[in-house]
Parts: sequence; C-alpha cells; structure tokens
Amino acid sequence: MPKSYHMHSWLPLAILLAALSSLFVLGGDRGWFYRFTSGGLGGDASHETLAIAENLSIEHNFLMTLGAWEREDGGFKYDPYNRFPAGGFALVKLAMTPFGSDLAAKLMAGRALALLMFCGSAIFAYLAIARIAESRWIALAAVPLAFSGIYAVYHADFVFNETMDLFGVMLVFHGMVLFVQEGRFRQLLIKSCAALFLGWHAYALIMPFALLGFGGEALALVRSALASSGGTRAALSALHSLARSRFAALAAAAILFGSALLAFNFANEYAAYGGSRSLPDLPSLRSMTARLGAADVHSGMPGLAWDAFSMRQLHRAGASSAPYAVAG
Repeated sequence: MPKSYHMHSWLPLAILLAALSSLFVLGGDRGWFYRFTSGGLGGDASHETLAIAENLSIEHNFLMTLGAWEREDGGFKYDPYNRFPAGGFALVKLAMTPFGSDLAAKLMAGRALALLMFCGSAIFAYLAIARIAESRWIALAAVPLAFSGIYAVYHADFVFNETMDLFGVMLVFHGMVLFVQEGRFRQLLIKSCAALFLGWHAYALIMPFALLGFGGEALALVRSALASSGGTRAALSALHSLARSRFAALAAAAILFGSALLAFNFANEYAAYGGSRSLPDLPSLRSMTARLGAADVHSGMPGLAWDAFSMRQLHRAGASSAPYAVAG
C-alpha cells in the first residue's frame, strides 16, 4: 500500500467522530418518542421494523411477522414480512430485549441502534475513501457531504431495516477496497455474507464487482492465450485459471448464501400456513415477484410499473446526490 496513505495524525477521524456524535446529542432526546408516534412514513416504517423485531423469536422459528390473528376455525392468519433477511430485525430485537415492557425505552433502544449503524456506515465509507484517495482529509470532506444527502438524513431519523442495509453496503465497499489493494479475499467474503444477512442492497455492489472483475480476468486470459504459442495447452490453462477466479467464487458464495436465507424464510412462512398454500402463493413470494415486475403490479401497486418506477428512481438518485441543505 502507498506510504502516503499512512498519515501521522488521527485528527480527520476525530473530527468525523465528533460530527457523528452530534446525531446522538441532537437526535437522542426522550421527546423523539412523541414525534415517532405522531405518524408519517418515518413512524409507519419504525412501527413495522419494531413490530417485526418484537415478534421475532425462537418459539416461532424466527418467522418474521407484523402480526398474527386467530381465525374462526382455530388457525392463524399471518401478516408476513419474510422477503427480507432477519439480521437487521434480530439486532433491533437484541437492543430492545433488556427493557422488558417499557415501550418508550424499547423505541429509544431501537433508535440508538439505528444511529449507531448509520454512524458505522459513515466510518467504513471514510476508511474506504481514505485508502482510495490516499488522503484522510479528502475522505473527511467527502463523507459528511455524502451522508448529509436528503435521503441519508431522512433515513437517519427513524428505525428502519434499510439503515442496517446501508451499514452492510459500506462494509462491503470497504472490503472491496482491501481486496483490490491488498488481495484480502477472505475478509471480503465474510463482509459480503454479513451484509447480506442485514439486507439485499449489498447485491448492488457485490454482483457488478464480481461480474466486471471476472470479465476483466477472462479478457486478459484470452489476450494472453492468443499472444502465446501454447495452443490447446494455453487455452486449457486459461480455463483452469478462470475456474479458480475469486470473483466467480464471490458471486457464487453471495448467491448461495442469499438463496439459503430466502429459502429459510419461505420455509418458515410455508410452515406457518400449515402447508395450506403452495409456494408461489406465499404472500412474501408474491410481493417479491410483484416488485420485480414478474407479477401484475397494476393491481394495487401501479407505482411499480417499470416506466413510472424508473423515472422515480432517477429523480431519487438526483436528489440524493445533493446535500440536504441544497436539496431542501
């Protein structure tokens, strides 16, 4: 690694930590409980996250539900949420458990955890950018700018599983930088699995990184084989090298790990319905297919049609690129 990265002063990180601590000083007051219960998207999302976390238990095989109601026939009707990994909700559950039946304390515990995850995301982003730019001062300038974006500020104001997702994404980003600069593959593999345990957004980094890396390796090997006079032997050697590609191993591990998480969730949901529904009819699976455009999104979710959805995402990308003070 270039020696220019190793600065003698920890002042930039200290400044960043001081800035992040203001989130707890300014946003951790007890009055947040009353703002939380006042409604709005932040309140609704926080209600959902905390309810799912509260219902998460060994007794229910870690089934993720917003609620369950007893039917007239003695069975139960579930409101499932099993299309997401359970990691983020399990962390919220762990944070709330010591406070028993104190609802306000549980809400504040979830709030504190969300702020910690948000700050952890910023720290991993700082560490990664400092390595890329070989300057901690550049990282100090970049991270507060990015994390003051309108959506970052918005999501930092309530308890939501996407805040845990953000931490996972930045964890993977840092792992990728270490892998590229120092060849440390095992840490990237561990960070990728940890990130996927918190949410699916890490795939947005893992899969393009793996595919582009594998493509680059394949192109280099093809050029090498064409330039050599080894003939069949050179071609076989190139195929053998591709089969051992760490980029391919990363993609395979991420797909298998995510599939295992999702299979576990769907198996839980299938068991909760007592086998009365086929797998394609499970509510979580139907919700996923609708969001992916593989089902009729116009019945109840017209906003997920690709034309409307793509334009809205472009608008969000533009708004999230500007600091909150400018975008607001």
